[in-house]
Amino acid sequence: MPDGPRQDAWIHLDVQPGDSLSTLFDRAGLPASQWLDVQALGEDAEPLLQARAGDVIDILAHADGQLQQVRKSLDTISTLVIARRNGQLQARIERRRTELRQRALEGRIAHSLSQAVRTAGGTPVLSLQLARIFGDRLDLRHRVRNGDHFTAIYESQLLDGEPVETGAVLAARLLLGGKSYEAFRYTDASGRTAYYDADGLPYERSILRAPLRYTRISSGFSLRRFDPVLHVWRAHDGVDYAAPTGTPIEAAADGRVAFAGRAHGYGRLIEVRHFDGYSTRYAHLSAFASGLHQGAAVVQGQIIGYVGASGEATGPHLHFEIRVRGAPRNPRTVALPGGHAIPRPELARYRSSIQPLLARLDLPAKTADTMLASDDAVPAGSEGADPGPTPWRSTPTHGTRGRRSPTAKAARAMAAHAQMSTIGPRRPDARTAAQLHG
Repeated sequence: MPDGPRQDAWIHLDVQPGDSLSTLFDRAGLPASQWLDVQALGEDAEPLLQARAGDVIDILAHADGQLQQVRKSLDTISTLVIARRNGQLQARIERRRTELRQRALEGRIAHSLSQAVRTAGGTPVLSLQLARIFGDRLDLRHRVRNGDHFTAIYESQLLDGEPVETGAVLAARLLLGGKSYEAFRYTDASGRTAYYDADGLPYERSILRAPLRYTRISSGFSLRRFDPVLHVWRAHDGVDYAAPTGTPIEAAADGRVAFAGRAHGYGRLIEVRHFDGYSTRYAHLSAFASGLHQGAAVVQGQIIGYVGASGEATGPHLHFEIRVRGAPRNPRTVALPGGHAIPRPELARYRSSIQPLLARLDLPAKTADTMLASDDAVPAGSEGADPGPTPWRSTPTHGTRGRRSPTAKAARAMAAHAQMSTIGPRRPDARTAAQLHG
């Protein structure tokens, strides 16, 4: 028997196995027209449409049964909010206010860098960042030996004093076989952000092999792979980087946008043409960065879009391709030219900016961490901190077609999901999922 809504009453729903969007709204005592309005938001409401058993959904409704607001937590910081304004439902990502702190971590390497970071109390995200920073110049798989050492200074998002999200690495040092390798994060006058050594030479190649902060590689490049959506064997022309919905995606290199729109199984797709016949593709996006359009110039490290699961995808991830004169190449192994050194006129500024970080790298990590923690925290969202993306947009519920309105194919897929599919046992999200394909 449905629990009828009362005036301005919040209804707390625990998602059960077998639930769908329609059964959840029916249990809340809301008419079918209300969940159809949510469904019309298409991919903007994707986290709600893909709710799993064990998730919690909060609904605010009036006595007449009209939906006013739906809330679903996405992670510790972010919540999907669908609210009615001026008669239309709008979707957005709401982020709790956090503090941005700098932290220091060091450790002795016994078997691998990732294990050393984990043993020292670091997160998988920190481990992946260090591997990404040094991986293009150093063969970490074969160079790392027992007794080597790492130090990292990085940003951390704190919620109520507790770390909830690992931010960017600001400086890092690897001692491999008695030789020191240092990397510093720096944004040059053109807006390009990259990692450089003390002399201003880049660690990264001219094209990034992984243009985002990902949690794991869910599917690699392959000439023949079983497609989990179409259930056929075919080539997989790129690498799938699993990451939470809304994770920023960067341009892998300087270039010009050749395409930004929907493209069959790719979903929301960006293609960027670079130099010497190189091009990159970014697929399954939840949204494009504001102002991005065909013909726009982009620089390496510029945010161009956000991770999603549009098109033929089974979960949120970035499908990333590197092509050479149109032919797909493995982004993890393709030979790439070197990156951009810091321009000579900027070297003095660069060397001055890294001095405080260099001094902290020379300190024991506990001492450096205490010093960093005593600095004033920066509230996320204030000047100097990135509050994170809010890629979801409003969409009219009366069928007006706009840039964010679902295509007919997407609408049919959402309808089938809401009306027919059931919610099975709770699965890990993109941070811990064993396999995400698409």
